[in-house]
Amino acid sequence: MSVAVQRARTRQIVCGIAWLVLGLGSFVLTRLIQKPGFASSLDPGPQFFPFMLGICMVLGGCGLLAGPFLGRSSSTRVPVPPENDSHRSGSFLAFLGALMALLILLPWLGFSLACFLFASWMLWTQGSRWYVCLLISAALITGIQLLFGRLFHVQLPAGVLGLPF
Repeated sequence: MSVAVQRARTRQIVCGIAWLVLGLGSFVLTRLIQKPGFASSLDPGPQFFPFMLGICMVLGGCGLLAGPFLGRSSSTRVPVPPENDSHRSGSFLAFLGALMALLILLPWLGFSLACFLFASWMLWTQGSRWYVCLLISAALITGIQLLFGRLFHVQLPAGVLGLPF
């Protein structure tokens, strides 16, 4: 087994363990969240989202841990090329800049428009075509609006413009 393949397997196992620990930590911390006294018995309460997120993290961690052992034999795997650290730091700085812009624009533009711009920008900086960025961002914002705005009745920031979506 080559050194690059061994490093990739080690990274995958370490990431799997990290996701598993974070997911289990989410389960523990979810139990500490108090349900409000005015909630009905059918209301999932504030524990629902962190609990479901914990399930996703545990399942993802288990998948990452099982991957190296369930895949093809290591002799037929293609080695992962080393990543360029300057590209990774540039992507991270672009993400931080976009996140700061989102936080600044959120009160002005509202949740939907600000998050649409943020998601579109992040997809575009990762190499997606512009029309794919717009379609995925629109679907994402629509899904969030339907789930949280309509189903869970969460008041999302409307912004100064007062857009109806």
